[in-house]
Amino acid sequence: MKVGKIQWKRTGAMLAAVLIGISAAAMPAAAETMTAEDVRGMQQNALYWENERTEEEGVLSGSVLDAAGTPDSDWVAFSISRMGVEDNQAAYLYRLRETVEEMYADQEKTKKEHLPSDLCRIALTVNACGGDASSFGIDPEGNSIDLINDAVWNCIYGDPGMQGINGYMWALAAADSQDYQEVPGAAWKRKKLLEAILFQQHPDGGFSLNPAEEADTDLTAMMLTILAPYEESADIYEGTNAVTNETQSLTAADVCARAADYLEKHIEADGTVKSMDQSNSESTGWTLLGLSAHGVDCAADPAVLQTDGTGLLDGLKRFQLENGGFVHSLDKEQADTTGNAMATYQALYHMEGYCRLAEGRERLFHITDAKTVSDDEISKAGETLGERKMAETAVVGVDNDSESSGENAAEAGSGNKIRIIAIAAAVVLLVLALAAWLLLREKKGSGKAAAGSQPAGIGSQKTSDTDAGSGSYKYEDDEDEDEEW
Repeated sequence: MKVGKIQWKRTGAMLAAVLIGISAAAMPAAAETMTAEDVRGMQQNALYWENERTEEEGVLSGSVLDAAGTPDSDWVAFSISRMGVEDNQAAYLYRLRETVEEMYADQEKTKKEHLPSDLCRIALTVNACGGDASSFGIDPEGNSIDLINDAVWNCIYGDPGMQGINGYMWALAAADSQDYQEVPGAAWKRKKLLEAILFQQHPDGGFSLNPAEEADTDLTAMMLTILAPYEESADIYEGTNAVTNETQSLTAADVCARAADYLEKHIEADGTVKSMDQSNSESTGWTLLGLSAHGVDCAADPAVLQTDGTGLLDGLKRFQLENGGFVHSLDKEQADTTGNAMATYQALYHMEGYCRLAEGRERLFHITDAKTVSDDEISKAGETLGERKMAETAVVGVDNDSESSGENAAEAGSGNKIRIIAIAAAVVLLVLALAAWLLLREKKGSGKAAAGSQPAGIGSQKTSDTDAGSGSYKYEDDEDEDEEW
């Protein structure tokens, strides 16, 4: 029996060694920590994609320039300007001013075709490019156009939140972009905008477009981004929560802390973030931006990193193609091999928000550090422009369909995981089979040593079930699809 014990000790040691080896092989390697320099490189690759797809010398040229005033073009202009890229800002401001004056030529038509947030987006773009949104263009009566007054203080739509909570959010962002002073008799002051946002938080810390809807990562990250500057304020707000109908007394810091906690809990193992149960680059980027505005270093804070070090930066990088463009989702049946306009421009300013925290610079939407472009420079740039060519789509020749995706990349990652698991399971079965054979051999030997004192059939008694791993290893390939934000 001593021989049997020694064999079992050896077998146990071998089994333990193999299992430890399997665990080490199956465990993902520690993610390499990304730096702001790495993220800047991702931005440059995205700009390369922008130049390649428009086939222009600069980003703010051609179809992008002519479509000034549309989301696709404005966010590109906003992003590269906040990145500090000197391109064709003066000319862009000229085209954007033309658009604004056309909008003011028929305000009733404008209010039917545009939302309050459109005016806010334009105001943010004007400021980022070096203009002044409080004095930008001339209306039909010859008065200077004040986008901040008309989008915020005395919103021409009446209620900036007519489109949902994001209307209040963008109004507050526009007002704070250059610390604009409230005008006397303003219908919408900062306190009123803040109360309209703060009292729509769900019990779980999230926000939704409307109180009746479930909380969503996108909206929550947006709210955190815009509310972050108020975290240091000790002001107490009292009101009724639109979601729970409960009376509350809270500060902006209270709301931001709960929103940050909500976002941290929704970061997936691969660093991506889901919206409507679907992983996508926009939700991942917005979460990166929101937590960065909150002061969280998403490359180093353990609260937002997986045990192997994987974080939001890694998650966002998963959506960038080799050509530099970003895709909307990796969960689709058909891979996007070219890139998506919206996914790319959002990734640009999401990454900029992180870099600004890492580099100790102003927050993304606090546009007090933009290089100023004078009215004379804007007018002079306009003299060099040819006829404006407007297109039906925001950017000519670009597939803006958010249904495009990069599922092939996700399938490759899934295949690697499945292969590791299969190999591990096979080795475990092999080791257990060896252990069973040794047990059988030991018992036969023991029977001979006992000179027939054991029943004749003992060597054939049933050993333990060797079907180890049956149902123990499971990998679910996420086939969710994403929806454009």
